[in-house]
Amino acid sequence: LAIETGIDEQNRIYTYVTIRVHEVPKGQITQRKIVLKQPGGEYGSRGSIVFGAPQFDLAEHVVLYLDTWQDGSLRVHQMLLGKFSVIEDPATGGVFAVRNAPPSSVHVLGQSSQGPITNRMELGAYTEMVRARLRANRRAASEFETRVFGDIPLFDRPPGFVLGSQQGDLEAQFHYWNPPTRWFE
Repeated sequence: LAIETGIDEQNRIYTYVTIRVHEVPKGQITQRKIVLKQPGGEYGSRGSIVFGAPQFDLAEHVVLYLDTWQDGSLRVHQMLLGKFSVIEDPATGGVFAVRNAPPSSVHVLGQSSQGPITNRMELGAYTEMVRARLRANRRAASEFETRVFGDIPLFDRPPGFVLGSQQGDLEAQFHYWNPPTRWFE
């Protein structure tokens, strides 16, 4: 729904991604609109690149695996490995969950030779596979969640997060060209 950047209390740049939630097969998220806090981005004249951080587009449909920062902010689990884009194959009309290929600066090591490889899978088959794995591992997953995340709060938006438009922190997103033409981004 929205993508914007900001600086946290330690002066680090983050990209804040507002997502509309359609389904939560596992976890404690109850809100239908959440804000993810992803490392890196551009803020004013500063920039921070975090290789392997997932990239988002406005109006993109996604399947996400999330976890939390220590402050309770939501983030994509295992960086770009926890994000699948939902796309329609123009040739077949089928809908697929697709993990975007990592950029050349990122190397994914050691893919398993056991079980299905899920970088691209028909969406219905993919979600059914996930639901089956959740059913099979429900107790172990619950114990792990309690042990690892039991003391970490879970917030639908990062603490202290305010939309840039609400704090008067708007920047014009245009360039001047010669001859004088204005192209809006």
